[in-house]
Amino acid sequence: MTANEYLTAYSKDAERFLNSFFLKKKRLSSKIDPGLINILQVFQDYIKGGKKARGALTVLGYQACGGKDMKAILPVSCGIELFHSFLLIHDDIIDRDKKRRGKPTVHTHFASKRGEHYGNSKAIIIGDVGAFLAYELILSSNFSKDRTLKAVTKLNEFLLKTGYGQLLDIDYDFKKDISWNDILKVRTYKTAFYTIVMPLSVGAILAGADEKLLSGIEKYGIPVGIAFQLSDDILGVFGDSGKTGKSAMSDIKEGKKTFLYVKALELAKGEDKKFLQ
Repeated sequence: MTANEYLTAYSKDAERFLNSFFLKKKRLSSKIDPGLINILQVFQDYIKGGKKARGALTVLGYQACGGKDMKAILPVSCGIELFHSFLLIHDDIIDRDKKRRGKPTVHTHFASKRGEHYGNSKAIIIGDVGAFLAYELILSSNFSKDRTLKAVTKLNEFLLKTGYGQLLDIDYDFKKDISWNDILKVRTYKTAFYTIVMPLSVGAILAGADEKLLSGIEKYGIPVGIAFQLSDDILGVFGDSGKTGKSAMSDIKEGKKTFLYVKALELAKGEDKKFLQ
């Protein structure tokens, strides 16, 4: 099975599970207020169309370390996907992106109804709700309490690192003299840990992986995550938004300090360098 075939097969399983999960949640939320059904639907629609790579990596980490119970790991992997969407919804607000996965971002969707503040407020809370639902899926899984606690502890460790990376990313956008190491630090903490290391580690822990294996996953995952971010930076400037489903040129418009920016600054001279600075 190729990587694309693996990802496609996983995505279908995850979509079926999430459709059933959200159906139950919408029924329960409707008892509080019928309007909550539409709000949960917006979040569910946001998830659809994504590659679901992080969920697939969770399953892969589980299988690679000897895990066999595919029925048990699927809800956990979907929880990782919900965490991913929670982070993306907030990131879209920070970057002021209007498009994600070929559709309006959550804050843009709601801003079209009652203005920017309303849109941002709704999107922030919808992202938070996604994180709460993610914890529910992981904590209610059929793994032992010890392994579940260890997995959630490691998950929180990576989410905290992601938060630190995001905070540095915001501050570094206002830093005049930015170095390659500064960008590497941000991309390691904001992207590499949560994109590659976190899902592989959560799956591995639930399969019973020891610290030596987890250390190996981290050593492997960080450079892969950096490569992923570099590819994403390139697509953010040169990619076709019709194919990527993301807003074109948003990094440049927001003055984001990316690998491309630092390299351009290094190579630029005279007026070009002054312009970049």
